[in-house]
Amino acid sequence: MGEENQKVETNRIISDRRRPNAHLYPDHRNRLRRRDDSVTLGITFAFISTICFALQGIVVKLAYAEQASVIAVLFWRKAVFLPFFWIFALMRIPRDKIFIRKNDIIFSLTAGAIGYFLVPRMSITALTLIDAGIERVIMFSFPIMVILINALLERKFPEKKNILIFFMTEAGTFLLIGGMEKDILSENLKGAEIVFAAAVIQAIFVIMTQTVMRRIGTVSFMLWAQTGASLAVIADLWINWTLPDLMVSQKAFTFIILLSTLSFPTAVMFTEAVRRIGGSSVSLISSNAPMLTVLFSYLILGEILLPDQLFGAAIVVGAMVIMNGKTLMQILTPGKHVQVTRKSLRPSAIGD
Repeated sequence: MGEENQKVETNRIISDRRRPNAHLYPDHRNRLRRRDDSVTLGITFAFISTICFALQGIVVKLAYAEQASVIAVLFWRKAVFLPFFWIFALMRIPRDKIFIRKNDIIFSLTAGAIGYFLVPRMSITALTLIDAGIERVIMFSFPIMVILINALLERKFPEKKNILIFFMTEAGTFLLIGGMEKDILSENLKGAEIVFAAAVIQAIFVIMTQTVMRRIGTVSFMLWAQTGASLAVIADLWINWTLPDLMVSQKAFTFIILLSTLSFPTAVMFTEAVRRIGGSSVSLISSNAPMLTVLFSYLILGEILLPDQLFGAAIVVGAMVIMNGKTLMQILTPGKHVQVTRKSLRPSAIGD
């Protein structure tokens, strides 16, 4: 009996030794399982937020079809979205993490007026001029602008890979807006210029907020930034519009409510996905959004892109995936590609 028990124990030790990093913790199996569950949930959140993001431009176009104005879409979207976001933050974040230093609040309010008001204001204005799929693909190219602007600020020459990616995005954008067809190009050029400018401003917004966002936390920053954006919407209404411009039909208001409903899970799930699987992985999954928008535009709005426009969209999306430097398989099978270390098994690292 003693020899049999010893044999069982020996087999167990051999089996454990075959597992990578098995010696780190006695309960490593449970921790690894919990980590895999966290990654799976993060991937799910990333995919759902991507679908919601892809649908937003479609819903805006549907609201426009019901004679809703730009300011009506912006105003009622913020009016519905912001209270839910404050409730979410108050439930999830300690009060001292919300009511932060005065300077950080002022900075977040100002940054929000740029990134969460001005950029969407330009994007949805462009949607009155161009198809939703074109707008989404051009906006999707902003990460390469972040890299190039950072290189300019640091007075460094960009890497050859990033220069190639930039020219790929420009060539793809040219085809996307109908560069091979003079009539289509003239129709899309003004809207494309507005979206391109919005993408540049979005890149500047990302660069200017990185330090503060890391210091005060993503959700805290977004809370005050969205508040600043809402104040900017009110200022825009006061300066450029009149109260009757907020009047919309019941059907248009339904679409705006749907837009706000899509905005909340997009923001919350995107943040949770970044926390669980990292920004690079979420960015790669989000790379599906532009092509999903093109698909939804065709299915819901009947918008059709020519083959060369679709090819241009594919070039832009492909360039962003190349820039990311990962493959989807590495994300979907993390256990086969991520080396487990003592640090990665800590509760804070596995999303406990």
